[in-house]
Amino acid sequence: MSLLHLIIHKEIIESELKACNPERRKKLEEVLARIHEIENNQTDVRYVDFDKSNPDNLDLDGIHHVVELCMGYKSVRLYGCSTNACLPFAKRRLESAGHDVVYDEKGVID
Repeated sequence: MSLLHLIIHKEIIESELKACNPERRKKLEEVLARIHEIENNQTDVRYVDFDKSNPDNLDLDGIHHVVELCMGYKSVRLYGCSTNACLPFAKRRLESAGHDVVYDEKGVID
């Protein structure tokens, strides 16, 4: 297995879409459209879930277990919310574990 598509905190994007201004809405819709494209056309897709009641989500599907989620893959392409917080956290962890990591330009916010 060479490339994993990792979608981070999709539920945050969906939630924010309901309560944002029109300009932001357009960007969120574009990101979700890209994520849906990946979900429908790729086989190696995994998710990092966000739990509002437990933002650190130490469960196995949470962001603190991103390395375990990506075991067996050399390269990881990230999708989802914020290149200011969640995605860089995952990227640093994965790179330190030896993965090649890139953001999908159409599939990230900011």
